[in-house]
Amino acid sequence: MAELLYRLGRFAARRGWWVITAWVVVLAAAVGAFVAFGGTMSSTMTIPGTPTAQVTDRLKTELPVASGGTGQVVLRSENGKELTAAQREDVSAALRKVADLDGVDQVADPFTTAAMRAEQAKKITDGLAQVKDGRDRIGKGQQQLDQARTQTEAAVRQAGSNPRLKAALAQLDAQQAEIDKQRPVLEKSEQQLLVGRGLLTMAENIRTVSSDGSTATATVVFDLPQQEITPETKEAVTKTLGAAL
Repeated sequence: MAELLYRLGRFAARRGWWVITAWVVVLAAAVGAFVAFGGTMSSTMTIPGTPTAQVTDRLKTELPVASGGTGQVVLRSENGKELTAAQREDVSAALRKVADLDGVDQVADPFTTAAMRAEQAKKITDGLAQVKDGRDRIGKGQQQLDQARTQTEAAVRQAGSNPRLKAALAQLDAQQAEIDKQRPVLEKSEQQLLVGRGLLTMAENIRTVSSDGSTATATVVFDLPQQEITPETKEAVTKTLGAAL
């Protein structure tokens, strides 16, 4: 391969004008074919058959909502201080205008996202507290049930079986069954809540609003895959935000 390239280079150096003329002819033929067969210019680029293109095509078919490209918009207060309520509303209003643009599928408002995250964190905390309270109640109920069963069984041994004691034992069995039924429910709820808390913990450094409240990051989701988003669509997003803020 190295020797072949060397020979080609030598040939091109010796016959420079001939090589240049040949390339001009090839280029002219390509342009002529483009015009003759009705080709159209495109501001986007795709390479069919590549792994990226294959994944994108599959997403379009099986999960259209996930096939659109995304863009990040970082917004920061001019003075570096926390964004005021009025400024936050202005940002949200501007993002709503972006969401209405052609080529844009949706926009994730950073303030709404942050509020939802805080709400989910509160629900998980409250849920775990309820699970603990439920477990405490079951523990106390089990203790009382065990004491009642011990007393009832002692009475049966002393007085023998009778309808009243049989009914009492049946009632205790029913209460035990209910306790046994509630235990796995609480365990399952706790596991789900712990998984949710773990996910929130893993994502605690991924914020849509900075800790000091001066910076917000919005996500714009487009209709088309990343490589097919036109410059015109991107420019429309930039202009809309620039005009609104």
